[in-house]
Amino acid sequence: MTKLVVMVQDGLDEVGRRLKQEGYKVVDVDDTGDKIDAIVFSPSQAHEAGSLHSDVMLPGGNNGFVVMINADEKSDNDILSMLENIK
Repeated sequence: MTKLVVMVQDGLDEVGRRLKQEGYKVVDVDDTGDKIDAIVFSPSQAHEAGSLHSDVMLPGGNNGFVVMINADEKSDNDILSMLENIK
């Protein structure tokens, strides 16, 4: 099964590394032409310039929806569990 494409907000480097280790395709908001399955974001990191802004947002991958995961409220293991449950 192909792993999901996950957009990770700037500043969440540890989360991005962990997802890559688990086989997910991790992309930046500005460097993807892929359909995004999930976005991992952090309101506490929102001060980063351009951290979750783009001129182009593609529709969701698997079913047309994009799952939004707030990293401030979830552990890395919780994030992985949520991603594994996306159909």
